Amino acid sequence: MLEVADLEVTYGGLRALQGVSLQVFPGEILAIVGSNGAGKSTLLCAISGIVRPNKGKVVFKGKEITHMPVHMRVDLGIVHVPEGRRVFPEMTVLENLMVAAYNPRARSRWRSSLEFVLELFPVLARKKDQLAKTLSGGEQQMLAIGRGFMQQPELMLIDELSLGLAPLVVRELYTVLKVIKAQGVSMVLVEQNVRKSLLESDRAYVLKGGQVTLCGASRELVEHPSIKKAYFGIG
Repeated sequence: MLEVADLEVTYGGLRALQGVSLQVFPGEILAIVGSNGAGKSTLLCAISGIVRPNKGKVVFKGKEITHMPVHMRVDLGIVHVPEGRRVFPEMTVLENLMVAAYNPRARSRWRSSLEFVLELFPVLARKKDQLAKTLSGGEQQMLAIGRGFMQQPELMLIDELSLGLAPLVVRELYTVLKVIKAQGVSMVLVEQNVRKSLLESDRAYVLKGGQVTLCGASRELVEHPSIKKAYFGIG
């Protein structure tokens, strides 16, 4: 579904990504893990078009999109759920969801998408007329994911799903991701909780210093000696 080849991104002379290559297959959850500053968020931004790479290419479903504007990538089915939720605070929950269904592929299915999201997140259904700023952090993350689904994605890029959230909420969100995956949506997940993301994803790439250092099946990587040592304090 997605291929990233030899991607390089530079900020003010500092290379945030150095020759990063990866693939995302249909119907999978792919985790991107690594320490702060490893380039994880930059990678998502390069895929969604928020930042432009200096070198390399991004190909989605056989079509090169390396220099395609963000809105055209959304039209193709790539949706970015950013770190920090970024909901519209002065709009209601319902307005936040409805404003996402603006592109042609989403507009024709907004009723069924809205029904699906409100069934997926009953708390949003109960609070649909409240301003987004009145929601808890977990509820805002639910809203951000629901807003992403309203755009009818084929590929969702989710940055820091569990940041600052209680374990119970995190567990619920991962359950929801599996329901969305069952709708035929592939995902690239950047996550600070390395163990959780490896246990819940199909495959994973490990970034360090803007480069891929490991990749493979998530269940195998969680037992890899370097992962245990770097992230779990074992070995």
